[in-house]
Amino acid sequence: MGATQERGGPAISHGDFVVFVFVIAAAVGSLSIIGAVARRIAGGSARRARLAMGLPTGDTDPGQQEAVRQLAADLESLRDEVTGLRRELDEAQNRLDFTERLLGQARERGLLNPPKER
Repeated sequence: MGATQERGGPAISHGDFVVFVFVIAAAVGSLSIIGAVARRIAGGSARRARLAMGLPTGDTDPGQQEAVRQLAADLESLRDEVTGLRRELDEAQNRLDFTERLLGQARERGLLNPPKER
C-alpha cells in the first residue's frame, strides 16, 4: 500500500482505495450469490426428501389448500367491507361539503345570527 502519512499526504492512495472498495463489493456480491445458491439447493433437497419419505410437500396438503381458500375468502370479504366503508366516507364528506357551502351562503346573506357576547 502506498502509505504517505509521514509527509502529510493521504494514508492510502486513490488507486489502493479503489482496489479496496472493489474487493469489498466483489466479496459482498459473491456472498449474496453463494447464499442464494445454497438456499436453492437446500429448498430443493428438502422437498425431494419429503417426497421420498411420502410426506406432504406443502403444495398438495389438503389442509393447507383449504386454509389458503379460507384466507382468500376472508381477504375478499375484507376488501368488500373496505370498499363499502370508503363509499360511506365519501358520502359523509359530500354531505359535509354541502353543509359548509350552505352555511357559507347563509353567512354571506346575513342569515346567521352572530354569537352573543357575554
